Amino acid sequence: MSLAQNKLGHINTSDIIQSMPEYGKAKQDIKTLEDKLTTELNLMQQELQKKIEELNQLPENTAIIIKQKKENEISEMKGKINQAYEDSQNTLNKTATEKMQSISYSVKEAIKKVGQKEGFLYIIDIANNNLLYYSPTYSIDITTQVKSALGLK
Repeated sequence: MSLAQNKLGHINTSDIIQSMPEYGKAKQDIKTLEDKLTTELNLMQQELQKKIEELNQLPENTAIIIKQKKENEISEMKGKINQAYEDSQNTLNKTATEKMQSISYSVKEAIKKVGQKEGFLYIIDIANNNLLYYSPTYSIDITTQVKSALGLK
């Protein structure tokens, strides 16, 4: 068999994913979650700032035990804020990963369907820039066919 008899295809999955309504919705969902988490962190920061101001406004003759109690509250709140920030980042990353896995799975299944239907030997994704060379003469761009299989324009 010569190379010309084998069907080689290439595709740009990035182009496909970005044109999917699911991708736009996923981006919006992630942005909404990010805004919510940012609001919560900002409220915590404001509460911390309020406690710091209260400490700074204590009269000089305030008992040391009261000052230490306020300082401990501030220290504890800083720890909670740091933990909340870490948790927020983990939640955002997990949510983004889950949403993109679902989208990627749909695209891979559509590629597989088109590849099997059209009898391709290989289909190469040119979106990741790892491809060093491909010959358009022997490779067929199937991006449009996969978009069609996904119901996209």
